[in-house]
Amino acid sequence: MVRIEVMQSLHDAIAKVGAISRDIQIDTVDSACVGLVDLYESFAQLRDAARVIEVRCGFDAWSELGLERVVTDSLYGHFTRVFRGWDVDAQADLVKQLVDPLLPYVSTTDVGVPADEMTPFESLLSRTLVPRLKQYTSTEWTPSSDTLAHVLAQLPRVAAAEASTNISAILQRTIENINPRLVMAQYKHALVSSEAGLTALLSLRFDHSVIPWLPFINEPSELLVIVRRKLCTALDSWTPTKESNSAMISIVSPWLELLHGKEQHKLASKVCERLRTMLETAFEFNAQRQVIWPFKVMLKWHNIVPHALWFPVLKQRVLDGFLNYLRMWLEDTDANYAEIADWYWQWKQMYPVDVFASSDIQGVFREALVYMAFAVEQKGK
Repeated sequence: MVRIEVMQSLHDAIAKVGAISRDIQIDTVDSACVGLVDLYESFAQLRDAARVIEVRCGFDAWSELGLERVVTDSLYGHFTRVFRGWDVDAQADLVKQLVDPLLPYVSTTDVGVPADEMTPFESLLSRTLVPRLKQYTSTEWTPSSDTLAHVLAQLPRVAAAEASTNISAILQRTIENINPRLVMAQYKHALVSSEAGLTALLSLRFDHSVIPWLPFINEPSELLVIVRRKLCTALDSWTPTKESNSAMISIVSPWLELLHGKEQHKLASKVCERLRTMLETAFEFNAQRQVIWPFKVMLKWHNIVPHALWFPVLKQRVLDGFLNYLRMWLEDTDANYAEIADWYWQWKQMYPVDVFASSDIQGVFREALVYMAFAVEQKGK
């Protein structure tokens, strides 16, 4: 008798869900949450009826009878109509308002499951919400907007992964449409420190439009290769100056931090190639008319470019030049050793503490002291 009574209660609860679903009329997207309140309450009653059976009879009616599908089937028509008319940008919280009340009655799986292994809830979203989000990303979405990220964060992982499958392709097309050579030409023709000059470079700030979306992209390697190639093309057109250095650091540094392996190496090598050319053409040691800015530009990249690539450029174009210039000066019979000592200390003090901490750099300055001491000793003889 007990089993008949509790099974009848479950049957009545299922029937009530169906009846309420059939009677609901949702005229607008804005009225959806209010219009579905009674239906959501019937889910709670259905859940309670299933729990009574489990307690009294030891039978997991919710799972064994597939009652989650009763819930999702009752919502299919309503969700289809609601999401077809959904203005994603204006109603970004709609998903949260509709999905959160369902969570006690539905289940989710891990990312990557085949469509036929989705839970009824995930299948519901796949058939109703996901098509609208894909349409949105293809025709309305701009990567600079955070609306899509806000919406995806409200979804189960499987639905979020399915809805974001075309994000990578859209980002690739956006980046491919940018001509770095043209951007750099516009930058050069503008005053680089002016608002116009900085505005010209904004299209190269791929970090703003790409990095926030990487968590939603299952395999971003192809996208990252495109970004790296575009940045290398921009660097090919870059002539390092004290005015342009900060702007280029802001463009490149997020990617040197994010990339790994050969892609990071290629980008960092291109930076070092440009720095080497700058030092070759714009920097030489001259105690009377010393140009300092190329050296300071070089230092700015110390913690950005991998040391294994940065230091050889510094050694060849700065440290070796420092020792060579010092030797020639000391060989001058009219050399003023007090001036040489002052020049030595000035150069030593120009290295920031973290840079000078390098044993290789310290070794060069110790070697310079040996040269100076030997020259003084020879002059005293």
